[in-house]
Amino acid sequence: MVHITYIESQPESNPVIVGHSKKYFGIGRVLIAYGIKLSIDHNCGGTVTFEAKVPELSEHYVRDLRAVPLPSFGGAPRFELSGEAAMNVFITYLK
Repeated sequence: MVHITYIESQPESNPVIVGHSKKYFGIGRVLIAYGIKLSIDHNCGGTVTFEAKVPELSEHYVRDLRAVPLPSFGGAPRFELSGEAAMNVFITYLK
């Protein structure tokens, strides 16, 4: 798997902040798709893991990306994206 150490986007584009125009909407998903590509390129099957900085992002990852929660051992909530859920994110950016 590929672990994405830190996903951050412009506050204006954060999917959990209400009332913003979402100027850079989708940047986080593109970063995750790139991680999936790296995982595929290195024979890891497209599996990526990452953490959520805030509870609202945890909900977003599960609801919108279909990420699976992993044990976090007291740290930030951790998630895995693999299989069909990872491919659904990845194929969004194929031309």
